[in-house]
Amino acid sequence: MALITEQDRNYMKAFPARKKTEIIRQIMSRSPAEESNLEGNTTCDKTILKLRARGLELIDLQALEMETAVTTVWYGKNTSILGQVRSEVAALLLWEYKPDDEDVTTVRVWHF
Repeated sequence: MALITEQDRNYMKAFPARKKTEIIRQIMSRSPAEESNLEGNTTCDKTILKLRARGLELIDLQALEMETAVTTVWYGKNTSILGQVRSEVAALLLWEYKPDDEDVTTVRVWHF
């Protein structure tokens, strides 16, 4: 995953473990508000850029099966003018390498 930067890794390491666990529990207990299945060898990179543009930051990264699949969890808060949290957004991105075909990127988004 070429687009995972040092800044992403630092944010992920500094993110509170308790909050990350809470977010992942919420993800696992709800159906996503949005889901996309995208094919193409550049869709993962484009999707990461879109998640960042939405204000989401990396909180978890898991490489699976000899890096033929990678799962990332992204998180962000939308705040009001007064600084109150209006909503929270989490996104799970699953990238799967396909040696004989185009890669597959699955994105699921939750609003809390």
